[in-house]
Amino acid sequence: MKRVLFICKDRDISYFGGLGSINSSGLWNSSLAICDMLNTYGIADAKIVKVIDNNCIDREVTKFKPTHVIIEALWVVPDKFDILCKLHPRIKWYIRLHSDIPFLANEGMAIEWLFGYLRHENVYVAFNSLETLEEIKKVMFGSKSLYLPNYYESKECAPKGHFISREFVNIGCFGAIRPFKNQLLQAMAAIQFVETYTDKRLRFYINSTRVETKGESILKNIRALFANSMGHELVEINWLEHDEFVSFMRKEIDIGMQVSFSETFNIVIADMVNCAIPVVVSPEIYWIHSKYQADPNSGHDMIGKLRRAYSSVKTKHHMINVLLLQDVNKESMKVWKRFLGSKLCSMWWKFWE
Repeated sequence: MKRVLFICKDRDISYFGGLGSINSSGLWNSSLAICDMLNTYGIADAKIVKVIDNNCIDREVTKFKPTHVIIEALWVVPDKFDILCKLHPRIKWYIRLHSDIPFLANEGMAIEWLFGYLRHENVYVAFNSLETLEEIKKVMFGSKSLYLPNYYESKECAPKGHFISREFVNIGCFGAIRPFKNQLLQAMAAIQFVETYTDKRLRFYINSTRVETKGESILKNIRALFANSMGHELVEINWLEHDEFVSFMRKEIDIGMQVSFSETFNIVIADMVNCAIPVVVSPEIYWIHSKYQADPNSGHDMIGKLRRAYSSVKTKHHMINVLLLQDVNKESMKVWKRFLGSKLCSMWWKFWE
């Protein structure tokens, strides 16, 4: 059986302007979900660890003795593999990215580092988005790039069939405050929807303790919007640990929004779907039913999709997204099985084609 070691950087979320630890990050939760899936279904002997920096990788690899090491996200300096590949010549190393190209463009060293990784014989670049893989493979990395998708273990959940409050519609738009998340336009659309199609007021929930990539002005504008609204409320919550976050949403949220400009999977929406919460997203979150996908540049389209999601609380039509998430999981498991079952993992992309 293959032995797979997932390695995450132990980032203090306060570094990004928020509170919490790596255990509450989306990247950690998505990596943990894959690790658990590999172990649960006997696909591989898998382990996930967090390390402080590059210098801790050798220690963890020596202890676990993996056949495959998956570095989650872009944080290991390419030159480090000069040492790691010599110390562990039989291991295959995979740098797994969780970002689309527009978001990746904000990291100034990204392309330089990606080329740096591929100068090493046993180092490959993996993407959790098939679309991003196709964009990259044709112009840059060829056979040394591959597809390793996300997995989210969905559970049976019963829809509420009612609204949490008689006075408010509770809409959650969670995640780090950053430009590509598009929170301000979503907040405006949510206010217009509630005023036009309900006799209630809006409670709009955000995570305000994690602000990234110059998102300070976005948060300031959202606060000003609600401060000058007619009775609508902005509810700012801390960055929660995953179990606490899921429990909070089950109790407090009627509709979820993630109508963002750039996504590869979006674990927040998977959490919401798993809580039987209706959602409105952008087409970037490809696995949600198109009836709940809105144009991220159109507040009018968001309002229409919010109206549909609002109606689905009673009709339960939104539960189709639970089935779609289960389909994504099945396909993801197939990909991981084939990847780890291949003797020549470096040529895995040919299996996908």
